[in-house]
Amino acid sequence: MAILKFGTIVTGARGTIGGMVLSQNKAGPYAKAWRMPTKKPNSQNNFVTTFFAAMGYAWNNLTSTQRGAWDTWAADPAQEKTNPLGEAYYLSGWQSYVSINLRLIFFLRGLRTAPPTSTQPTAPGLTSLAAHKTGSGSNTTLSFASNTFSTVDFFCQAALVNSVGINDAAPTWIVLHRAYPFAGSTIDLQTQCESKFGILQVGQKLLLRVNRQDTQGMRSAASTIEADIAA
Repeated sequence: MAILKFGTIVTGARGTIGGMVLSQNKAGPYAKAWRMPTKKPNSQNNFVTTFFAAMGYAWNNLTSTQRGAWDTWAADPAQEKTNPLGEAYYLSGWQSYVSINLRLIFFLRGLRTAPPTSTQPTAPGLTSLAAHKTGSGSNTTLSFASNTFSTVDFFCQAALVNSVGINDAAPTWIVLHRAYPFAGSTIDLQTQCESKFGILQVGQKLLLRVNRQDTQGMRSAASTIEADIAA
């Protein structure tokens, strides 16, 4: 999906043209390739359907005061978001409610009826990533400043590029690992990588995107790091 920025003459577009769908959300105008909708059931689709149905029910059961508190919190300057074009936007109270509670569900924490009172954690300082092929006898290890995750949760997404020479292709990110607070300055991710991507081979590139998250669902900006798969 691509984000668009219109000028003073053409200020917006909706619909489908040349196989591209043009629309807009709170992050701004966007374009994406049209595809025939599919309804093939799978565990991910079932989770999304069930989750949003449950969130809609829970949101409707909040009092008007509680929903208003989410609207106020979402509109606070501290919750400002930025799209890839560098333009600021804000989520609605409903969107913030869903976003925060989805993060908590990832860590099997209870749903919040009130907005978080904590501030956004700082992004993790990643120092190195050593990635190794399957069967090498060495593990894929992420290093960071000591006790970076001693008081917050560890949330990591990953992508695997099959050629170290490919730098311009948009990677497909998946959730690689989630961990409750732990001491130390390293975490072993070999088992998780092989579980998600299969056999790791020399010539591939591993990319990680890591966040710190507190118990109220406030998540830091992501820190990224990459490494070529070594022997």
